[in-house]
Amino acid sequence: AASATGGRSSVVADPNPVRTGEDVFAQGRGFCGLKTCPAVRITLAGRLVRQGVRPRRNGTFSARFVARAAPGTYVLVARQGKRVATTRLHVALGD
Repeated sequence: AASATGGRSSVVADPNPVRTGEDVFAQGRGFCGLKTCPAVRITLAGRLVRQGVRPRRNGTFSARFVARAAPGTYVLVARQGKRVATTRLHVALGD
């Protein structure tokens, strides 16, 4: 299948580390920005934190979610059909 953007998909989390209960911005690139492509689903440690995220035409997206996890290091996954990108998110103790 041809990609609308080419290259590999990737995702980063900002801030990283984040405190429990704070907002995190997941920023991805290399995803399909066509209207016919499925939306992106974002999971943290296997739990859905955002769904229905639509990449821009250039294949990038930005999505906000709240880090509702105990302190630790978790895998953040952005998935769009067969496109998958992962990164590690470090969660620190919140106030």
